Amino acid sequence: MDKILTVFTGGTVGSDTKNAVINVDDSVSPSLIDTFCKRFNLDVDFDIVSPYTILSENLLASHWESLHATIIGCDLTQYKGIIITHGTDTLPYSTSAFSYLLCGIDLPVVFISDNYVISHPLSNAADNFANAVHFILNSGLCGVYNIFKNSAEQNVVHLGTRLTESDPVCDQFNSYRSIDFGHMDGYKFIHNDNPLNPNTDKIKAVCCDYNKSPVAFDNSILYISPFPGLDYNMFNFENSRPAAVLHRLYHSSTACVAHGHHSLINFTEKCRSLGIDVYFLDCRHFYDNDVYESCKQLKLSSALPLTGISVESALAKLWIAYNQKPTDQQLQTDYNYIYNFMKRNVWFEYVI
Repeated sequence: MDKILTVFTGGTVGSDTKNAVINVDDSVSPSLIDTFCKRFNLDVDFDIVSPYTILSENLLASHWESLHATIIGCDLTQYKGIIITHGTDTLPYSTSAFSYLLCGIDLPVVFISDNYVISHPLSNAADNFANAVHFILNSGLCGVYNIFKNSAEQNVVHLGTRLTESDPVCDQFNSYRSIDFGHMDGYKFIHNDNPLNPNTDKIKAVCCDYNKSPVAFDNSILYISPFPGLDYNMFNFENSRPAAVLHRLYHSSTACVAHGHHSLINFTEKCRSLGIDVYFLDCRHFYDNDVYESCKQLKLSSALPLTGISVESALAKLWIAYNQKPTDQQLQTDYNYIYNFMKRNVWFEYVI
């Protein structure tokens, strides 16, 4: 009999509606397994663990510590794969984080969520769970993924590091640069042969071993998105200081470089004086033949440029890079260890 480790963490997929309010309910999630077993006559056994039960908008990095500890605390040799239920709001950050934390794991880890509570007639929870089970049993893949049935009735498979936040209007997920990894058709995985997707051999080459050491997230990361009138004096860092800043740029790889305390250049230099690393994303236009003056100035600044990775994946990767300390030997051989880690393709997060 095949066994699947099922990790319940809450979210809509673990919630119910009472008095017109949706909230987590520990009694809800196990019904997913009951529904599956009644629907499919498969010789599968599910072990259930639950490190916490929250609405995912309340997710903290400390919850990643608990989830990771729960997973590495299990004897994974007895399982065919892992299903993790998760709320939709912060799902892409967790799929990215665990793509890095579990990089090298030799079995499939599938995050699933739900568009409505399980009791709602339009809920896709049962389909997402069923597709996750069949993906685990039959795909022959390893690593971290998400499967979500969209409004077009397509059961889309996303690489964990490429899932982006759900659209706030249509409530649909997408993959970075709109390149899905594949889809489930009749509970069979169909790979998207786009040249920017890794094939099965490349994925299996990565899945050989993973870090089983506990993780901790003590250092904070600050994320800033530009907008007209952004005043960097609001970030004085007197009471608390981030380990690093991820600053998104406009689509032209630009941001305000004028007007004193509105200037990203000045903010970057202030951070540098305080020992805070600043990362710019996405910097693809830094390398054009003709660039905007603001783009030129940003390129010449002390910030560290990132290109070809989603905000969600870059942010999760920074959380890991500035909290999981490199060894002395690693620092001795590579004084830019963290930046080189950020630029390295760990789990196919870069799409260039």
